[in-house]
Amino acid sequence: MNHAAEYRHRLRRGRPVDTGLHKPDPRHPAPDPVLVALGSCAWTAASTALKNLHPIEEVRRRSTARTIPVSHAAALPLSAVVKVDHNVRGCR
Repeated sequence: MNHAAEYRHRLRRGRPVDTGLHKPDPRHPAPDPVLVALGSCAWTAASTALKNLHPIEEVRRRSTARTIPVSHAAALPLSAVVKVDHNVRGCR
């Protein structure tokens, strides 16, 4: 069985396929991981952070999502918790 036929056979059976592309090469170390904050909620805490401006009892009373518990914790942007390498602005 040639390589292409074996690849298709393994895919049909749901088995992992070793393409040889992901083997570590000591001459070229893997790059450091990059963290990207996607959207305004991750970048600035956006509308979620509005709850920080009011007492938690008022936030609970005015919440439209009655079945979802409201956290006592302040809403923070992702960069306040971990180092963010890039921000993608906008709302997703």
